[in-house]
Amino acid sequence: MRSIAALILIAVGAFFVLFSFQSSPSVEFYSYEEGLKIAAEKNKPILLIVSSNTCVYCTIFKEDFEKYDDLRLALSKFVIVEVDYVRERELAKKFGATGTPEFHFLYPNGTPIMYEGKRVVMLGYSSEYRQDLINLANFAYQIYERSKAQKT
Repeated sequence: MRSIAALILIAVGAFFVLFSFQSSPSVEFYSYEEGLKIAAEKNKPILLIVSSNTCVYCTIFKEDFEKYDDLRLALSKFVIVEVDYVRERELAKKFGATGTPEFHFLYPNGTPIMYEGKRVVMLGYSSEYRQDLINLANFAYQIYERSKAQKT
């Protein structure tokens, strides 16, 4: 009986040790004002997500965000700001939002990251486009890193 209990304890201990090393990055969602402050303090770019509680694809994005480590890892390079399209419409319009979800990549000071004169933005989302969002996030981050290197 003791050997069975010991085996169970060893198995449970091994489980915790194994999964404690596989932690995915912790990512929080902030309000616009709070996100700007944190981005400035940490000198980190911003991913501004325009969403709505009634948006099916916004819900799919949030489910995918929780489900997929690759998505969380790519977006963990950014301070994530969530703007509610219904309650914060004027703020959403400031960034040119026309619907939900939209993903706007910004410098730490809140100005849009640009490429060839256009804002780096992704309109819409579905699980099939997860890799596209990851690629765009990586691209936006490269632009941000280049801009930092040019300033030094």
